[in-house]
Amino acid sequence: WNNHRRHPCAFAGVTASAAAALLWLPTLRPPPTQASLPTAQLVQIRLETLSGTRSIPPGTDTLVAAAPHERVVAHLDSHLVGLAPASRIRVVDANRDALRVRLDSGALSASVDPLRAGQSFTVMANGYEVRVVGTLFGVQLDPNGELDVALVHGRVEVTTPDGAREVLTADERLHFARGGVVQRTTLSQNEQGQVAARLRLDAG
Repeated sequence: WNNHRRHPCAFAGVTASAAAALLWLPTLRPPPTQASLPTAQLVQIRLETLSGTRSIPPGTDTLVAAAPHERVVAHLDSHLVGLAPASRIRVVDANRDALRVRLDSGALSASVDPLRAGQSFTVMANGYEVRVVGTLFGVQLDPNGELDVALVHGRVEVTTPDGAREVLTADERLHFARGGVVQRTTLSQNEQGQVAARLRLDAG
């Protein structure tokens, strides 16, 4: 799975196109939800590639992009978000109580430690929202806008653009096709390995 020491609780997968190996762009005006928060309530962000690491100032609206042949792992406090090559995400809300990451393209995997009551970790993609309690899961956004959510263990809830909700339990995969069609299948061992591999910089 991963060369990092991790709590066996959560991983999420998502994909996004990118032109740079590693990029962070601070906005001139932080989002209001972050601007009023004390620094101690914001997640600490550290980006890691095979060539090194970089820390991002707390509260920065952060864009993270992976080059076509390089993986990036974003450390958000004790949580991990691994980007597949040529993927792109943005940390849109770094509030520790309501952490939100948007997948713009490609695929990612996230390892999320168990959350306290009142805390949330959300991955957004093309109008969908995947809410996590503490689990291992993957999210992939296809170029045509269709979405795949794969859950290795734990529990996640997906909210569709029209407000419908779908709950996944361990070893399930949901495919959200155009026209609102939802396909639920059992997650294979190979698919479980693909989710985990995004959290390893040396994965092929």
